[in-house]
Amino acid sequence: MMLSMHACVGAAIGASTNNPFATIPAALVSHLILDSFPHTDIAHLAPLNEDGTMSNIIPKWVPIVVIFDLLLTIVIVTLGVLTYPERATSIILGAFFGILPDFQYAPKFGPWLYKQFWYKGYAWLHENGHCHFPLSYAQRFYGFHPQILCLIGGVAWLFHC
Repeated sequence: MMLSMHACVGAAIGASTNNPFATIPAALVSHLILDSFPHTDIAHLAPLNEDGTMSNIIPKWVPIVVIFDLLLTIVIVTLGVLTYPERATSIILGAFFGILPDFQYAPKFGPWLYKQFWYKGYAWLHENGHCHFPLSYAQRFYGFHPQILCLIGGVAWLFHC
């Protein structure tokens, strides 16, 4: 799923609880719950090879979407902190731990994260809990609709705490 959606829901959890010790595990669990919804990840939008496997070719528009997603994440979290400055710590922790599981896909950080004894079980849950659209290349774009709905819900939750 998109980082902005995970960060927004994590930030909303932080704003709701205003308790860093409750925010961290709740944001991690929210990541698993949200990934269980049918969705499409950016990485899965690569064209398929003739044998049905994903190609290593990255469409030219993908970096634009990733940058937009990152900027949207920064804007949402910043607005949450500005709206609820007394809950800033919990909002930031919620956003960070809401997206932390996806760091395992980062080329430099992922291998380190997988080696941590405390992360191994969670990594298994994260990998096996995903619900992706097993559809053709053109149909995989439908996997963004659940994410957009979750993002709208997360923004509404964050700013109505």
